[in-house]
Amino acid sequence: MERDCQKKLKSGNLKTGVCFSLLDDIIAQSHGANGKTVVSQYDTRIWEIRGASRSFPLGHKDVETYLGGKRSHSEPPLQVDFHAVLESIHALESLDADLTYEECTDPPYLALAHQDGLGVVDELVRILDHESKPHMMFFNGINDLICNHVGNERLLDSLPWSKASEYMQQPRHVWDAPVDPSLKNNYNGGRPDGFVKTFENLTYIKILEAGHMVPMDQPAVSLAMMQILVSGQVAQGFLNSRQEIDSADSNKEKSCSLSECPNCVPEHTFTPSVIYDNLSLSYSDMGVILAAFSLGILLTCLFIRRQNTNRAKRELIVATEEAHDLELSKLQRLYLDNKGFALIQNLDDFKHLEVLHLEKNKIEKIQNLQHLTKLKYLNLAQNAISKIEELECMSNLETLIISENEISMTEFVTTLTLMPKLRELDLSMNKINCNPESILRILTDCKSLRVLSLQGNPFVSNNKMPHYRSLVISHCKKLRQLDGRRICSEERRRCNAWGEVVLNGGTFDEANEADRQELLKIRLERSEKNAAIRRQSQSSIGSISDQSKVSIGSSVLEGVKRTFGSRSSEMSRLSWSRRNIDIELNDEAEDWENCMKKSKSDISMGWSRISDNSPRGID
Repeated sequence: MERDCQKKLKSGNLKTGVCFSLLDDIIAQSHGANGKTVVSQYDTRIWEIRGASRSFPLGHKDVETYLGGKRSHSEPPLQVDFHAVLESIHALESLDADLTYEECTDPPYLALAHQDGLGVVDELVRILDHESKPHMMFFNGINDLICNHVGNERLLDSLPWSKASEYMQQPRHVWDAPVDPSLKNNYNGGRPDGFVKTFENLTYIKILEAGHMVPMDQPAVSLAMMQILVSGQVAQGFLNSRQEIDSADSNKEKSCSLSECPNCVPEHTFTPSVIYDNLSLSYSDMGVILAAFSLGILLTCLFIRRQNTNRAKRELIVATEEAHDLELSKLQRLYLDNKGFALIQNLDDFKHLEVLHLEKNKIEKIQNLQHLTKLKYLNLAQNAISKIEELECMSNLETLIISENEISMTEFVTTLTLMPKLRELDLSMNKINCNPESILRILTDCKSLRVLSLQGNPFVSNNKMPHYRSLVISHCKKLRQLDGRRICSEERRRCNAWGEVVLNGGTFDEANEADRQELLKIRLERSEKNAAIRRQSQSSIGSISDQSKVSIGSSVLEGVKRTFGSRSSEMSRLSWSRRNIDIELNDEAEDWENCMKKSKSDISMGWSRISDNSPRGID
């Protein structure tokens, strides 16, 4: 598999299943084929239940509760009004777009999937060789598997920059972070914190007792690492103790070239002539041998087929036993991703199943799902499916993820129309290249669709559908998100205006003009709204003092707010929104400084009349 992956990478195929499955296969066998746990790809110190939902990184479920309102599983449960949190960080629009925060969710990944595998080697070399010599530091948790330190070290050793040879031969140093030992996690007395290799403006450091999330595993050590980098004291801060091990033999005569290096493949201890000399078989003997050999192949194929069927059944049973020993008929979630399945089968007993994960398998056909009438979520990404079929029973399906497959036709229109509750559809990274009108007709029939992803298909990437985004949005009236990008109210208005012209037989130029006119309307409405807000703000400020009309900067207003709080009903009517206050110089003031002095005096006088307690001043 590694050789197949390397061939595809060399041919320019940077996004291929055989490469993605390399790590998955290693993880799947980390505890053997029948082990109930597998090693975490993010931290080799952690072992996870096979098939269970991911719990890494620690605390990410609490963050989803904090920002997305998901039910808290902490003890005690996290009590938080996530609407208030979103309002405080100005993110309430996410609710309007029907988006819920999730850690490591798919839309951001899919939005950048076309960049996957392209790499940044050229950019790294350009920066390293730049005349300004900016210092680049790469750090790695030594327990990280998915971005492991061995692979990253090989990458840096092979970077084609001007100092590559010197960097490769640099000695390694042991680093002891200048941090109180009590702040180091999993610290044993005498243990170093990392291993460092550096030359000029390139540094690589491996952090001990850390996985994929180094700052989470070793926060104090990570802070010290960044402080050393920012201060420009790499040599003094990192190079504590050199490891006296030669990385290369200086005597070139003792070194072998790549073509001369030893071959570890064992040599044969016999020659073909020896075999042929000792071979004396009759034709009848050879016939018996060939017949036995053919029969053996046939029996082996039958045995393997039977074994695969039994193994699939055992996998389902094991998965069920691990899910808190629930009965099959009551199970609601089933994770069968990355199992190597080629067929969907043995699911008849899962009558109440609502969530089914079958991604990263070898499935070529959707079948045997007719009994899962309560299914709401189906993930079939990264398989070999070429056609969407046999989903007619999925009347309750809300999410269908079938990205990174081999789908190339649109005969599934009837199937999608039979799923009236479908809210999320992911068909990205397939081979759909049909008539755009057929695609739009299909999408128009999906009345409940809110989230859609089609990027990575030929009809999109080859610009077969001009004005693709505007067309899709104008046809899908309830769509809130397309290809990972939220559809705001202003974009919806513009696309509707644009699409109305096209649907009535107008040209693209006429549609673009309608879009421009709608944009002018939006800007005019926004300008009028802002003007009304400014008038209201100026009126509120004028009520503080009858002697002056002064609007002051946000920092002074915040100071007044902190000083006086909300002591009177009159103050509660004031708007302290930073973006709604204009800075207007008083007519009597010659410059800003004089205006500010007069403003402080006027505001103090105004507040003396409002509050029973005379203010002490403004910071």
